[in-house]
Amino acid sequence: DEIAQQFMVHMKILNAKTHQEEKKTENGNGNGSSFITTMDVCLAYHSQNQDVILNNVISNDIELTWEEMKRYGVSLWLKDITTLKTLAQRVANAEFKKHRDDGIDRVHNVAIWY
Repeated sequence: DEIAQQFMVHMKILNAKTHQEEKKTENGNGNGSSFITTMDVCLAYHSQNQDVILNNVISNDIELTWEEMKRYGVSLWLKDITTLKTLAQRVANAEFKKHRDDGIDRVHNVAIWY
C-alpha cells in the first residue's frame, strides 16, 4: 500500500542518515545512530502491509538486538502480538547467547522479559 511505501522511503533516509552519523562518530564529531520518528511510527501502524515492512527492516538472518528493535520502533507499531512475542524471544535469545558467560545475573535479566 501507499503508506508502506512512504514508510520504506523514510527508512531509506534514516539508514542513510545513520550511515553518515556513524562516519562522523568514527571521526569523533558525531552523536550516534538515528531513530524512527513519531510520523514513521504512525505510518507503519496504519499500514495494511506490516509484515512487508517488518521483513524489510528486520532481517531474519541475523541475531536481533533490542537496539535494532528500538531503532525501528517495532514494538510501537506492530499489531500482530504473536509476531511481536516471537521477536521478543529472538532478542532474549540473542542477549542470552551474548552474555551467557556473565553468570546468573544475566540469566535473571533475560527471564524478566517473560
